[in-house]
Amino acid sequence: TAIVLTDIPTGRQQLWALWERPLDVEEWEVPEAEVTAAWEQIIDRFDLWRCDGDPPHWTETFGSWAGRWPDRFVEWWTARVRQMAFAVRDYREAMASGAVTHVLRPDNKSDERFSDHIAAAGRKDVKIFDDDGKQLFILQKMHPDRKFDGAMAGCLSWQARLEALRSGAKPRATFVAPMRIR
Repeated sequence: TAIVLTDIPTGRQQLWALWERPLDVEEWEVPEAEVTAAWEQIIDRFDLWRCDGDPPHWTETFGSWAGRWPDRFVEWWTARVRQMAFAVRDYREAMASGAVTHVLRPDNKSDERFSDHIAAAGRKDVKIFDDDGKQLFILQKMHPDRKFDGAMAGCLSWQARLEALRSGAKPRATFVAPMRIR
């Protein structure tokens, strides 16, 4: 499981959090409380416009986040092959054009892991073609030990950014309650 943030005005992405099953462990689950705590930090620190999240294995938890933070959590099922193929195309075009950039600092291990996840995303051709007749593809594992959750989270985060731009998203109004100091 990964959380990637995308700045709407700049298109800059950052891996915020990543949970991976260690290679030498058979039984393991993503710590749900840690993921929820990460979302709490994000909500407190940033003006989150929207999270497009893939709900399998998270259906109930994702629903609880949507109830807690209305209009900010949208189910975006990656198993929808046509939509996923076009999302991957959009993300790939953004990378090629430089529209999306990644916060990558050599001293930051999570940035290295984000790069590793993007590099580990394999290609699975699908029988869908774009308007130019080019065959589209979706992401898949290249090897059982190589993870690409960060790449998928980056792709979904990019889709949320595109929707924000299409809808003319503006920062949410912040309300400050005056209080008497003394």
